[in-house]
Amino acid sequence: MQTVIDLVSTLLPILYALAAVNYSVFFFRRDPFAEKTCTPFLFSVFLVHIAFFAIRIFTYHRYPLTTMGGTLSAVSLFVVLVYLYEERIQRSRSTGVFVLIVVTVLHLVASTLLHGLGDTDPVLAENPIYGLHAVAAVLCYAAFAVGAVFGVR
Repeated sequence: MQTVIDLVSTLLPILYALAAVNYSVFFFRRDPFAEKTCTPFLFSVFLVHIAFFAIRIFTYHRYPLTTMGGTLSAVSLFVVLVYLYEERIQRSRSTGVFVLIVVTVLHLVASTLLHGLGDTDPVLAENPIYGLHAVAAVLCYAAFAVGAVFGVR
């Protein structure tokens, strides 16, 4: 199972970079094919990322947010979730390239830190309240990151 985790950990930044390229083709050329495929492709990568988290949870029997790599990976996952929600509400794909550049860099850093379990405080790994707190905090960071990208744009 460790080889699957390592493989997906390596593939996720590549998939997010491909999604960023697809969104940039749409942004710069208004290509009809890119317009049709950018959101479904990003949603597919999002589902792969969720499956990656599920595999890590069932393999290691602990929250993925107990290490720096897991936390950065969760932030990139939630940034994509917030962006997909925003894209659905606004019905505009023009900002996807900017958000996905941030997500690609975040997950590239996370992938370098995800190898192995890392050192974890037992309180963080075993306390169920920590899981709720960590998910809420990461969701807030993700919403802030998407807002910051829109503010810079």
